[in-house]
Amino acid sequence: LSIKRDDMSGIALTGNKVRKLEFLMAEALEGGYDGVVTCGAVQSNHARATAVAARELGLTPYLVLRSDPEDLDNPEKLSCLANQLVDRMLGSNIVLVPQGGYLERLKPAMDTLIEELK
Repeated sequence: LSIKRDDMSGIALTGNKVRKLEFLMAEALEGGYDGVVTCGAVQSNHARATAVAARELGLTPYLVLRSDPEDLDNPEKLSCLANQLVDRMLGSNIVLVPQGGYLERLKPAMDTLIEELK
């Protein structure tokens, strides 16, 4: 019998997000990458957990986040709110994209970012 206590994994890394990230971060380290790219909504718990895990492992987090149109012109407004505050405190590289679906907005922005990072 094995028990994994989420309350012992740290305040910023909890629950199912961490379980998935364990494997993804191991793959990034084994592949010799120096950063990770992920996407989500502007206040994404997954993006925040990815940023925390990346920094704990010495990797640079790149977050492609969907945001409301008015926030695209004023990203500083987001910087003091919830997960965005943590993302920025961790020094995440954040790319804001307009609201839309994964294939329509997020994937093209991620693909462009990955090409720029190569």
